[in-house]
Amino acid sequence: MTMDGYIMIASLVLLICILFSNLSYKVGVPTLLIFLVIGMVIGSDKVGLLYFHNAKIAQMIGSVALAFILFTGGMDTKWSSIKTVIRPGGALATIGVALTAILIGYFAYKVTDLTLLESMLLGSIVSSTDAATVFSILKSKNLNLKERLVPTLELESGSNDPMAYMMTLAILTAISGEGLSNSELALFLVRQMLIGGVLGYFFGKVISYFLNHIKLKYNGLYYGALVAWVYLVFSLVSLLGGNGFLALYIAGIVLGNKRYFYKRNLIKFFDGQTWIMQIFLFVVLGVFSTPESISQVLDEGLQISIFMIFIARPIAIVVITSFFGYTSAEKVLISWAGFRGAASIVFALMPFIYGLDKAEEIFNIVFFIVLVSVLVQGSLFPTLARKLDLVEASEEKNMLIKSFNDYSDDIGGVFAKVAVLDSSDMIGTQIVDIEFPEGLLIISINRDHHYVTPNGSTVIEKGDILLVTAENEKSVEYFEDEFDVNLLMPMEN
Repeated sequence: MTMDGYIMIASLVLLICILFSNLSYKVGVPTLLIFLVIGMVIGSDKVGLLYFHNAKIAQMIGSVALAFILFTGGMDTKWSSIKTVIRPGGALATIGVALTAILIGYFAYKVTDLTLLESMLLGSIVSSTDAATVFSILKSKNLNLKERLVPTLELESGSNDPMAYMMTLAILTAISGEGLSNSELALFLVRQMLIGGVLGYFFGKVISYFLNHIKLKYNGLYYGALVAWVYLVFSLVSLLGGNGFLALYIAGIVLGNKRYFYKRNLIKFFDGQTWIMQIFLFVVLGVFSTPESISQVLDEGLQISIFMIFIARPIAIVVITSFFGYTSAEKVLISWAGFRGAASIVFALMPFIYGLDKAEEIFNIVFFIVLVSVLVQGSLFPTLARKLDLVEASEEKNMLIKSFNDYSDDIGGVFAKVAVLDSSDMIGTQIVDIEFPEGLLIISINRDHHYVTPNGSTVIEKGDILLVTAENEKSVEYFEDEFDVNLLMPMEN
């Protein structure tokens, strides 16, 4: 097939996945499952549209996509929320992962023909929850979970892949005869976490400073600059012996909780690109497998899936969360949110690279576990959350309102309501002396629940809520970033 043919297939697959995303939403099936199935179909022996079985390339594509997804997930994570769940989230991402791996590994040893070490490798590969799946399901279903559930799930899924990766790598080296001593293994784990964590925080600060101080003539280049930073951090941290996935997640959190130029546009861009990354990641992984190969491990895969969902994961969750005051309902929901996804499949490609005899069997079992997890846990998660009364009633609203009335199309521009933060330099300054973005005007000020009609001599006070109009969203975003104001949602009538 020519290059044009491959490009045409890739384009058609992307469009098909995008169109099927609406269908999956209507029928309640997680979108990422659709992407996996599409990949399996086009790579199956019967369809034969695309043959792909290069583990190294697939693992490379998976790692690149996961890095992007984790960074975007970090950018969407509010520090003010996750700082309250650092201890339980950190425990779930480390001790919880290790306990889950041991339980699944021992069970797999009993129901498969794998050796104990190979079974523990399987357990390690599927021990972490998948950030891409968690972020996708929470966003696509618009679930506003109560209290600390969302930050707990975000922190756990975003930070537990490094632990699973390190355990997988350690067991692979042991199977291949390059095993580490206990002290070497401990040093390896500490180095991965320490270097990844410290450099992730450092580069989050550096990227923020870079975006605020570099003055690019073309705004579109800010997108390219941030993408370059993502893969620079990932590769550099990995080369220095740290965990690149952890570094990017932490860097994303640091950056996402800072003010920087063009922030809102960059976040929108990365959200869109993350979906494209997820589509190609799941399709490629789906192509790598086939329905024929999966059918060979149905019995073992189903037994391990059931054990993981109903025994291993709940045990790990109950043991960890009991120390942090989670309710029984919260424990049930967190346990059910143990979605497996792309991360597990990407890690399952590593045995091929190490030349393990049972690599294909392990990969097929892992793939089947992911299918079951996403289908069963992902599909029923919203229903279970509501049954447990752990969903807050919320109404989706826009942060930027284009009008007050039916004549908005004639008026043009956008309207927004913003709160003046305590750190704003505008406080104590007359409006006439403030250099607002071009085309932005203050229409009204809500001060102590009373409306003030502003003029040039009006002084901005602490706690003011401003109703502003601007030519476009970019002006409002710049106003938010540079003048220490917070865009409110929703706007009051």
